[in-house]
Amino acid sequence: MDMSMNRTKGGTGLGLAISKNLVHLMGGSLDVASEYQKGSVFSFAIPQEAVSKETVGEAYLPIMREAEEDKNNPNTKSIDAKILNRSRFSGLFASGEFDPSHGADSAFTASKASILVVDDNLVNIQVAEGILDKFGIVPDTALSGFESLEKIAKKHYDIIFMDHQMPVMDGVETVKKIRESDGEQKYAVIIALSANAVNGAREMFIQNGFNDFVSKPVQIKDFARTLRKWLPDSLIQEKDVEQKADANADKEAHALSPKEEWSCPPNIIRTFVKLIDSSSLEIEDALAKNDLKNFTIKVHALKSSAKIVGAEEVSKLAAELEELGSKCNSQETLSLIQKKTEELLVLYKSCKQTFAQVIGDLENEDASSGAKSNATELTAQEAESFASKIEAACEQNNLNDLESLLAKLQNFSLTASQKEALSQLKDAAELIDFDRAKELAPLLK
Repeated sequence: MDMSMNRTKGGTGLGLAISKNLVHLMGGSLDVASEYQKGSVFSFAIPQEAVSKETVGEAYLPIMREAEEDKNNPNTKSIDAKILNRSRFSGLFASGEFDPSHGADSAFTASKASILVVDDNLVNIQVAEGILDKFGIVPDTALSGFESLEKIAKKHYDIIFMDHQMPVMDGVETVKKIRESDGEQKYAVIIALSANAVNGAREMFIQNGFNDFVSKPVQIKDFARTLRKWLPDSLIQEKDVEQKADANADKEAHALSPKEEWSCPPNIIRTFVKLIDSSSLEIEDALAKNDLKNFTIKVHALKSSAKIVGAEEVSKLAAELEELGSKCNSQETLSLIQKKTEELLVLYKSCKQTFAQVIGDLENEDASSGAKSNATELTAQEAESFASKIEAACEQNNLNDLESLLAKLQNFSLTASQKEALSQLKDAAELIDFDRAKELAPLLK
């Protein structure tokens, strides 16, 4: 017998019997045509009366259009007209034309939504912030499970995006504590973020208290789907038809290949480069201590962030080490991990040189912005005002306001000490280190 043709898990055999009975109850018949090594075709025929000469597409397209346009009517169900373009429905809705901008998945904003992003990797945090910004959302962020628990206890969030693999307390443990807590936070909508998009991942997360799952590296379409699915309708603001049409035309004019769907902003690359030294030391330290759990978490994070910035070889090698670290049960495997880690760190550190041009361009832009500001001098009163506003933004963990204030400062002529303070403040902002930024703010006075 050719065992490769057998399934690893068999069914109960009820499916065909149930289908046959249902067809017979409707006055029909079920047939099968089968050919060895080619497959089987099951078909059924059910007598139906023709009620109209219209095709299915002609009959249902006006209903779908009306439902799409009249979302405030409780008697109609909102249907995404984009469904008409999907291949699996093309046979049903073959006739008629429609405005493709009607169903643009991301043609909405949700500026009033309260979102928390939890991830121990700064690059992933910045990517999430960049994508959510396209929906008008400025999220709160947390770099650990512990920090997220503190924020959730103080504030209601419409959606919490939670990284799976984090040191000390991972996403699953954090969600368990949230679900066991008292108060409204135990019912929070929590979406798992993980680069391990293997079969059964979604089921595993849902069984552990998550509401849904988004695989890394995250993409705009995934966030759009998740926001539409889990945010209350009252927080979704649809863009008008003209805006949708413009967005659709722009999308068609700048069609991207699957690999180009996410164009990594230079500031994320700069953060990636800034973290190379500290991240390398953490990986080396975990391996030196034979702490394979944290080692695996660190290379898992690197796998994701390297892929985001386009360092494919680093990401691939980190993925190999993640798999080896999670299954290490012998000295031979440990030796292989040590060898491959050396290769990884050499390649990882070489990214400094690889991205030197990008960083240089950014610094030139900053210098250019500073050059334009020579005409306006920063007065003592203005300096004190900026310092106070920066401290307030730091107290509220408001990265958007902090970066906006630092950008405005570049339009002034600064003293040498103020320039140094601004440089350090920008570094702190990139690392989302609000405590450090608050300490530096008084240096502007």
